[in-house]
Amino acid sequence: MIIKTATSNANVNVNANVNVNANSNASVFKLLMQYAQKPELYATGTIQLWEDPHIAKGMLEAHLAPDNDAASRNHQFIDRSVKWLSTLSPVEAAPKVIDFGCGPGMYTSRLAKLGYEVTGVDISENSINYAKEDAVSNNLHINYRNESYLELKDEGLYDWAILIYCDYSVLSPEQRQTLLENIKRALKPGGKLIFDVFTPYQYEPLKESHSWYAENASGFYKDGPHLCLFSHFLYEDDVYLDQYVIIDEMDQVDVIRVWDRSFTVARLQQEIESAGLKLSAYYSNVAGDLYNEASKSLCFVVEKW
Repeated sequence: MIIKTATSNANVNVNANVNVNANSNASVFKLLMQYAQKPELYATGTIQLWEDPHIAKGMLEAHLAPDNDAASRNHQFIDRSVKWLSTLSPVEAAPKVIDFGCGPGMYTSRLAKLGYEVTGVDISENSINYAKEDAVSNNLHINYRNESYLELKDEGLYDWAILIYCDYSVLSPEQRQTLLENIKRALKPGGKLIFDVFTPYQYEPLKESHSWYAENASGFYKDGPHLCLFSHFLYEDDVYLDQYVIIDEMDQVDVIRVWDRSFTVARLQQEIESAGLKLSAYYSNVAGDLYNEASKSLCFVVEKW
């Protein structure tokens, strides 16, 4: 499973928790039958991953694990990625950079060490607190802000921006439009945005599926004993949903929905140009590997007109 920073700044999965009386077994059954059906496109769940205190701890651990590609890519790749990014926007010519969905500072800290003036934005208070403490410990001057990038109002402040590990793909079309407008407004004229998405090859072998597992103590999504009913749904236009229905020992039912959409070069270019941005180059990943049509990821470098 890939745990992305997907919903970390989007606020896309927020509703009130579904609380069911422990004696209302019929109500629990009805809810489970409801959630077993394929949801409407971009329907929300009941838990915001990055604002749930228990899940946020596991997400932070996943970010910091050096060898896996969970909430962040592995640290060796991040090192290679930052080195490449610094050649695209050298610090002497483009010192001011903003990281949309910065998490605990995997990119921002490395860029600050290279001399960039760095701003990091993330909706996860847990991740931002870690990033701030890490910056102090390493004597790094980084402007960290705990807010949603869908609500960013900065204007003309940055030479370039990054949005890394396919955050763009988890948003609805309306949210993607809002995000691009916010980024465009935040950039200086001629400023760059570097970001990545998954291609259809990421999901090519997967089919719709359903499974479940039980946790006797504590798991990633819930503290305490619980059941997790997992579903992977496919939609038209290469939209995908991973859904987790969590039932705890008090018969509380929660639903986590992680949406994703894959892009081809043509599809992504259309959205970029519709937002008034210009495609400058594209690659297989945010480490600058040459584009391969069979790649599972796609990196775009775009410019503000």
